Amino acid sequence: MAPRPSNARKRLRLGVGCALLLLVGSGSRAHSPVTAAAPDAVDSHASEPREPSAPTNLAFQRVTTGDIVGDGGWSFGHAWGDANGDGCLDLIVCSIVAGQLNLFYRSNCDGTFDKVTGALPVEMGPSTSATWGDFDNDGDADLFVANGGTGGAARNSLYRNGGAGSFTKLTASAPVTQELSSTATSWVDVDRDGRLDLFVGRSGGSNELFLNAGGGTFTRIALPDQGETWGVAWADYDNDGDPDCFAANWGRANDLYRNDDGILVRVFSEPIVQGSHNSVSGSWGDYDNDGDLDLFVANSGARDRLFRNEGGSFHEVLEGAIVERIANSESSCWADFDHDGDLDLVVSGGGNVSLGYISLYENRGDSTFDQITTGELVQTRGRFEGASCVDYDNDGDLDLFFSNYAGLDNVLFRNDGSAGRWVSIGLEGTTSNRSALGARLHLKATIAGVPRWQVREVSAQAGHVAQGDPRVHFGLGDAAVVDTLRIVWPSGGVDVVTDLQVDRFHRIVEGLGPTPVGVRELHAEHTERGVRLTWKLSHGVRRELAGVQVQRARRLADLFESITVAPLIPAVRMSFEDTSAMPGSSSWYRLLLDFHDGSRVLTRAVRANGQAQRPQALSLQVEPTAPGAIRIRYTLAQAGTPVVLEVFDIKGRRVRLLEDSVHDSGGFSVEWDGLDEFGQAVPRGVYVVRLQAGRAALARKAPLLQR
Repeated sequence: MAPRPSNARKRLRLGVGCALLLLVGSGSRAHSPVTAAAPDAVDSHASEPREPSAPTNLAFQRVTTGDIVGDGGWSFGHAWGDANGDGCLDLIVCSIVAGQLNLFYRSNCDGTFDKVTGALPVEMGPSTSATWGDFDNDGDADLFVANGGTGGAARNSLYRNGGAGSFTKLTASAPVTQELSSTATSWVDVDRDGRLDLFVGRSGGSNELFLNAGGGTFTRIALPDQGETWGVAWADYDNDGDPDCFAANWGRANDLYRNDDGILVRVFSEPIVQGSHNSVSGSWGDYDNDGDLDLFVANSGARDRLFRNEGGSFHEVLEGAIVERIANSESSCWADFDHDGDLDLVVSGGGNVSLGYISLYENRGDSTFDQITTGELVQTRGRFEGASCVDYDNDGDLDLFFSNYAGLDNVLFRNDGSAGRWVSIGLEGTTSNRSALGARLHLKATIAGVPRWQVREVSAQAGHVAQGDPRVHFGLGDAAVVDTLRIVWPSGGVDVVTDLQVDRFHRIVEGLGPTPVGVRELHAEHTERGVRLTWKLSHGVRRELAGVQVQRARRLADLFESITVAPLIPAVRMSFEDTSAMPGSSSWYRLLLDFHDGSRVLTRAVRANGQAQRPQALSLQVEPTAPGAIRIRYTLAQAGTPVVLEVFDIKGRRVRLLEDSVHDSGGFSVEWDGLDEFGQAVPRGVYVVRLQAGRAALARKAPLLQR
């Protein structure tokens, strides 16, 4: 074990030419296919699970059909993300064995998956982990795959998503130009500049941070310590608005770094970094619902550890079901599986040492847990590397996926035991990074007659080499409505939503979400003198309000500027006229509310559109030309028209992007060969061809005949 530095604080600013202290490790993790124990080996250090002291509402059913559970062999990390923008989560699974293909499954949005072959990002390993994130802020999820690990040195892979799950591999970008042995990886906006940065852990070398400089370029920062970092988890543990970092290290003390506005300060005084363990991963979650994020650490050959966050300082929990077992734990994730308003915990174990358990801990609601010992989930044995909590079937509860090692198939469990109400929130940043990584959500709902707050944070990685559901999930018990949802974005902006409907998926765009409490009917419309804004205030808000700022931007993604402070008058309806706006121009407006208690709230943004343009698409015709092929004809009235031509199936899922360019006026013809985005033939049936030309849109049914 490397000696722990004695200096209590080290500061290094992020930037080009600067050194940066971050998570690293030393030693070597024996985790190779060659030295794996036999499949029937049993962990002699693992104690038997204890009996639960109360009945459970948790029930999981193992999925036994489909490639997603029939493949595997030497799977390591995995990551869930919406690759083609259809609102359903797809899955990449990494193979640790050199020469074995990684696995990619595209969701059919009905709980089943199609295995994708012969197209990116399906390539050979050895791969250890993957992470989805929109690093170029163009609205779709890009993918980074860390290669090497225990399989030897290799170049990493970075795939840029061109839309609808069509990927281009970048080969000259800084994160993929070296041949090294990479382990854990995660996207994160370290400096909150609205662009995702990338952390890459190493085995036997220096960990690295790649700062996103925009335009697809990154600045590489080699970190001074040595690697053997097998788990990385980012979260704002001190509630100051920026992401902090925990690193799980094999063979030496773990690392905790506090982020002070882009300055990472290494923390030495907390029990999290005391002692040396073979730690494999960490997961953040507010299990006691006190408003700050606690930490679970999975260890191999030692007791797992649980640290309760008490206002930015940590207290180690030394008693209870979670910390009683000595086993070879690997991964973990927090989730409210039973929808009662508090976080439960799942832990996977085994690795290449022995067959391991899946441990499930149900939160009693008083900061203690029952270990569940009945049911197929906890009786299943394997060598589980990654564990993720994900609503793969979009039914409103969180299911479980485990990537399995040492020649075993991967494992998927469907959650059938969630009777309570729920809400799922998908976020999209505008001023913040598009993936909204680092956003903090505070939700208030009345459960069993008691108003309760819950906290979640959007992050790209949890546990060991696993990325779960990018949407934020809350269990709500018997709550009929969400009283308040407060979103603190990485940019510092705040959106507040009230009376949010339960048992639904919601998507909220930064600055464009539902109107916050107290503000209703915000409108913007052109007048002869400029743009008039009108809105209504509730009586309670008028008493608490200190001022209202009107902010404007040319585009939603631009920075908003304050153009006036609207006068506070004793009236329910208020208005403001922007006489500086050019007639016919298009602008976005929003309000910044300043309250007497010092708090500030941003409303959603509304748009004052410019003058309407005449339709630019005149006609669209579709006809089958041969079995398995369709000809599409269309005409345009105006030169310079942006055209998007797409094919959808009858469920509304995009099958193929045929055109995305600027056209002259006239007639055009396009042939669709019946193949999808990945070059696979689609089944016969009725499809829909949609033409977007400027602001006009036309759609036609397209029957595809048998080949």
